Amino acid sequence: MSYIISFTLALFVSALLPALLTGIALRDWKRHRDEHWTEQARRFFAIRKGYDIFPLVMPFTAIVFRLHLWPDIPLVPLLCGVVIGGALSGWPLDNALFPSIKFCDWLRSSFILSLLRLCWIFLVLAFALLMPDQWTWSQVAWAIGFLIASTVLSTGLTYRLLLWLGALRPAAAAITELVHECAKENNTKVKAVWELPTPAGYAAALIVQRALIFSSSMAQNHDKDELISICRHELAHLNESTGQIALRVAQAPLILLPFIFVPTLIGSMGPLGILPPLLILILLSRLFARLSLHLEKRADDAARGDASESPVYARALERLHRHNLIPAVLAKKASRTHPDLYDRMTASGVQPDYQRPAPPKGHWLEFAAQTLNVGTALYWMSFMS
Repeated sequence: MSYIISFTLALFVSALLPALLTGIALRDWKRHRDEHWTEQARRFFAIRKGYDIFPLVMPFTAIVFRLHLWPDIPLVPLLCGVVIGGALSGWPLDNALFPSIKFCDWLRSSFILSLLRLCWIFLVLAFALLMPDQWTWSQVAWAIGFLIASTVLSTGLTYRLLLWLGALRPAAAAITELVHECAKENNTKVKAVWELPTPAGYAAALIVQRALIFSSSMAQNHDKDELISICRHELAHLNESTGQIALRVAQAPLILLPFIFVPTLIGSMGPLGILPPLLILILLSRLFARLSLHLEKRADDAARGDASESPVYARALERLHRHNLIPAVLAKKASRTHPDLYDRMTASGVQPDYQRPAPPKGHWLEFAAQTLNVGTALYWMSFMS
């Protein structure tokens, strides 16, 4: 019974709190639906940015309060409830952006997202629990084991889970044929072309599996020429060098590796032991973001083709951003992974028919999420000191 109670309580709180705050924030955004799409995107992105913090903070909050207030509550159902509830809390945001989305389809996608998040949380937690309080040579073996396990999860197991759960299905014949035609242009080997059933505009390259993914809405929102330019962009990622691919594969394992040493660091440094993993997280995230930004610019060059084709790619990018309400300009931060739409369009020889928008401003929803994060951290440190 305690398992059911802890799961239900965590599910309810983690779903209700972010959903309620997001719903309040969206009321102001809906009053500006008649404005230019770039202004709508600025406002929506600020809300999205604030909301996205909650699914990351809630598991940490649950673990801290469980350790210090309710040590008898089972941890596994508590974390499962928090992660699944966090995914469910996204309904107001996604429904506001894509009103045509069916709740059952969205619920299925949310469950799959929750499962993938739980895989990473439990992987890090399992290795952290195996770590002793003091430094020993055995930790080297555990670290190597974590790197191997996380690499398998990020490169192979996640892909298999998506296929097994039906999150990916074979793309339509027209899209598949288009991809293979583009692949022949630059001698790129493509093993599979998948469709992601979502109303969001989305295209991605699975570099290790040498496969491309297109959302189901791409063929509806883009003409053939635009799809070709997008396809060329994604195929350019499949042609990245061996070293670049290795760095992409190593990104998640290296960023998360320091967190398995948290018990040992706390044992030797006290509450401040949480700081080294966080600093390494920030540093590596910025380094990998610079790599991603470089590779995105390289893929953009491949997608533009000759001078006559550049405007087509610019039009495809603008349509994609407008459909997903992604701002045309974002704040200049070291953690950015993509160039601004406005700059990508001008680089393609197209001058947008609107002035360069200002980047999105901060939002009270982000402040609320960060307050929960900082408050939880201070509460935890007060008990550890």
